[in-house]
Amino acid sequence: MKKITQRLNASARRAAFVITGTVASSAAFADTATDITEAFATGESNYQLAVTGIVGIAAIGVAVGFILGMLRRS
Repeated sequence: MKKITQRLNASARRAAFVITGTVASSAAFADTATDITEAFATGESNYQLAVTGIVGIAAIGVAVGFILGMLRRS
């Protein structure tokens, strides 16, 4: 009888952990649509900033090369 009681207690503990985990994870995933939308918008703005920076650095490099070429010719 003692073994049966121990197994029931262990099963009850496992069930409690599963229920707690399910409730906690369902609360965490409650509002994922807005989180995904916000993350996408943030990533898009970061991408635009990176592209703008790369284009700006390329423009500066071309301008410096052009100026140095003009100085060498004169």
